[in-house]
Amino acid sequence: KAGFSKAGEEPFRMEGFTAGEDEVVRLSDKNVQPGGVSRYINASYGKKKNGRLQGEDFSDFLYYSVLVSRGCAEEISRGCIAPSPYEGACKYCPYGAVCGYDLSAGARKEKKVTAEEIVSVVQKRRGDR
Repeated sequence: KAGFSKAGEEPFRMEGFTAGEDEVVRLSDKNVQPGGVSRYINASYGKKKNGRLQGEDFSDFLYYSVLVSRGCAEEISRGCIAPSPYEGACKYCPYGAVCGYDLSAGARKEKKVTAEEIVSVVQKRRGDR
């Protein structure tokens, strides 16, 4: 829930990656001071921080979703619809009876990746690296 949860507490802060230009940070939070951290987005004003990408790197980061979507569409068109859940996902999924996933086979573990690693994948695909 966005907004203030209790009197005087910070509002909900969006997590994730953002464009790294200070102008983007400043426009996202008009009250952020140089050297300060935004109350609304996971970014500092005037500081380089992991998760902030500059210019074309941010475009490449966004393009990664296109590559992933295309890959999924190609797999589905080839008939690959095998379940491959992440660890813990089956606890909340209402389709267990239809899916038929064998829980004893184990589930995928989520791996943390940096924005820079995602950009690197796109650049390798394009032949830049």
